[in-house]
Amino acid sequence: MPTVAINVVLQEPRVLAGDEFFAKVLLDSANPDTIVEEFYADIEGIGKTGWVNIHTDKIYETEREYLKAHIPLMPSGASLPVGRHQFPLRIFVPETAPSSYESQFGTNRYTIKVVLKTNSEQSTCTEVFPFIVVARSFFDDIPQSVMKNVEFKDEVDFTCCSLPFGTVSIKIALPRTGYKIGEVITCSVMVYNRTRKALKECSLQVVLKTQFEAMSRYEHVNEKKLTEQVIEAAALGNIKSRNDVV
Repeated sequence: MPTVAINVVLQEPRVLAGDEFFAKVLLDSANPDTIVEEFYADIEGIGKTGWVNIHTDKIYETEREYLKAHIPLMPSGASLPVGRHQFPLRIFVPETAPSSYESQFGTNRYTIKVVLKTNSEQSTCTEVFPFIVVARSFFDDIPQSVMKNVEFKDEVDFTCCSLPFGTVSIKIALPRTGYKIGEVITCSVMVYNRTRKALKECSLQVVLKTQFEAMSRYEHVNEKKLTEQVIEAAALGNIKSRNDVV
């Protein structure tokens, strides 16, 4: 039966890249005869991408380290008294550290691994605690063009049996191209239906596109993969034939 319990308390649920963050390692011990052999915390931030190409059976994987720190908590040979003990942690997150991220083909994960090795198996344990990092964006690094209004136009000609069927045109106008997380995006949408059929179930979608890059395990050749995720959708409804919707 275990005679120790380890937990980590974070001062904040998340930390910005370039900042320090503080945490406490809480250790509860119930065995008065516990002698510490090793007691430390490893802080790591690792980005991984990987997948298997089902057509060629090639394995693609890449790993990059963004944060690594080793913090001893108690010296070897020290006696661990019965009761609760606190060990403060102070960690600096590099400015270049990317945000935490989870997806099918890649992850950015930040963890605190606490390792306690003693003279008894009942008091030896390892626990891993994740924490979240949010990358910074500085206004000086953002081009002024993102503050300008933007207008997208597209037009599709439909044919049936090589005969002209009509044209559908769309125009989307945005007050600017750059937005922050949590901000409401307002835009105007104009759809011109010049066909002889109604357009059903039209919608406007905000899509997050993510590109992953990994290297094949044996050939050392890079491959890229693009994924799309619908963040938000607004229904435009049906658009009748020879009709415009604004």
